Amino acid sequence: MGTLIIVESPAKARTLSNFLSKDYTVKASVGHIRDLPFHEMGVDVDNDFPPTYVIVEGKTVLTRLPLLADANLWQTVLGACSQRLAC
Repeated sequence: MGTLIIVESPAKARTLSNFLSKDYTVKASVGHIRDLPFHEMGVDVDNDFPPTYVIVEGKTVLTRLPLLADANLWQTVLGACSQRLAC
């Protein structure tokens, strides 16, 4: 069994691959997978501001990557950046 880790940059993917065992597969999304909608507000101002996310055009295949990956993978981790501009 293994774990698929998806991070934003290829450099982060290479660095993590150097530290992790062969039980981990690290892939780069090369940018954000989801974002706020471009032509809408993106948050519901009437209900405590919950965000509404959309899949970035061209990144749809990454959302299916766990399904397309090796059948031995049993867990997927999305390495999200909490400080968007700092990553």
